[in-house]
Amino acid sequence: MLSLIKPFSKNSAQGAQTSIYVATSPELEEMSGEYFSNSKVVTLTNQTQNMSDPHKLWQLSLEMLEFN
Repeated sequence: MLSLIKPFSKNSAQGAQTSIYVATSPELEEMSGEYFSNSKVVTLTNQTQNMSDPHKLWQLSLEMLEFN
């Protein structure tokens, strides 16, 4: 099973590469609010920008943890 997953996985250095690029790149100093993947700006779909779903998930989490 691991041999099937390995071509699609990243080691820790590869996984950190985009975060380090975004944090240290001078050409991105004025950029804010974008989503990056593999050191490139990625356009989000309408479904990922729907703010009601995260709110529902948060409410469900509170209920399951009995914080309400």
